Amino acid sequence: AVRAVRFCHTNRLLALPIGARTSALGAFEAEVFARREGLSGMLGLQMEDLNRASSSGKIQDCLLKLPDYQRDEFDLILDNSGAMAVLVSKNFPKIPHRVIAHAGSHIREVNQFLNEHLRHEKYHFRVMPDPTSQGEAQVGGVVAAGAEGGNRSNAAEDLVSLIVISANGEEVFLTGQEAKDLVGMNGCAGMIFQAEFEVSAFPRHEHGIFIPIRGS
Repeated sequence: AVRAVRFCHTNRLLALPIGARTSALGAFEAEVFARREGLSGMLGLQMEDLNRASSSGKIQDCLLKLPDYQRDEFDLILDNSGAMAVLVSKNFPKIPHRVIAHAGSHIREVNQFLNEHLRHEKYHFRVMPDPTSQGEAQVGGVVAAGAEGGNRSNAAEDLVSLIVISANGEEVFLTGQEAKDLVGMNGCAGMIFQAEFEVSAFPRHEHGIFIPIRGS
């Protein structure tokens, strides 16, 4: 990703981050912007589609830049794909679990990974963004687009940190509000490389009660 962005910078090309089911509208807007700014053109950059099934169970090289964490508070578990890691809280639920995911990871696979390693009799776990195309939506695209889905919650709800590739081809580490401010900016402030989320816990069993009310 760094080399690709630097190539665009050197050759005066607009770097356009694209992802699964990216609308063509974004490409048209980017083309107009590139012409207006006197650039030579644009180049679409898509993160590798990191599907866990494609790893065939073999342990892959770690693609993540693991953040510093308190080893007396968390245990680290790295997925065989090398694209996801979970920080298992030793004091849950007081201190939530956290998950780090490469931009090319799929939301559904992040949630599956969490529930493989965070087994609990009362809760199941996931990140808050809930796009309808969970099997195709990639973490980087969900953060960049501010995708919400049925629960109307985007990545800013539980985002802890981001690593983005700036227009100069440099890796920039952002935390807190600085990271949240990039949600929904469609890559204008940099290409998402990695995201860290606080994991949300939901009741494993939910029940609904319907009360009929007479009315005219």
